[in-house]
Amino acid sequence: MTDESKKLESALLGELMLEPTMLTELPFRMTAEMFEDPFHQHLFTAILRLTTEGRTADLVTLATDRERLGLGAACIPELSTIAREACSTYHFPTHAAVLLDQYKSRSLMTLGLELQSPAGRDSDEMIALAEERLYSLTEQTTVKAPTAIAEDTDRLQTRLYEATQTGQRITGIETGFKRLDALTLGLHPSELTILAARPAQGKSAMALTIARNVALRGIPV
Repeated sequence: MTDESKKLESALLGELMLEPTMLTELPFRMTAEMFEDPFHQHLFTAILRLTTEGRTADLVTLATDRERLGLGAACIPELSTIAREACSTYHFPTHAAVLLDQYKSRSLMTLGLELQSPAGRDSDEMIALAEERLYSLTEQTTVKAPTAIAEDTDRLQTRLYEATQTGQRITGIETGFKRLDALTLGLHPSELTILAARPAQGKSAMALTIARNVALRGIPV
């Protein structure tokens, strides 16, 4: 871990000690594993815990509850340094963005090293591993702007109104299964539809049939 990375993490934690609610303003979910230093991981978890309990996460509270929070008895000097150097939260969004970028870089490097050591896995297993890790990393770190539920409700109302005005029962892409289309109004952009059932119940056959029906309408699948 470089000195610059450690200073960055310390600055972030100091800023959170001043104002932990800033976490809710980030367009991604910050987690303890994004911090490289083990003590910083524990401190971040402790700050979250105190915040959840409705308590302040300042130096006094963290030091007093250090044993319960898992910080250890020898944390006072480092806690004091972090708290002393924190004087403003102005740069918190920038620091958080850099932390996220560093975490993604470390995660990719770890995955690369793991792929270089197959550990008895065949090529298909390695591809599946890479896909799983990359998908998980993308989902965890993708920057997403929050959407108010009212906006989604308005879009749904507009869609339903248009359907009633045009006489169309289906507003999206038809799957070919009439009862399913009646429930979902068809397939729509940006929606995630999960097909779930116990093993050997026909999930794959149904998914392939939907794909075929959509493809026959000239829509890429």
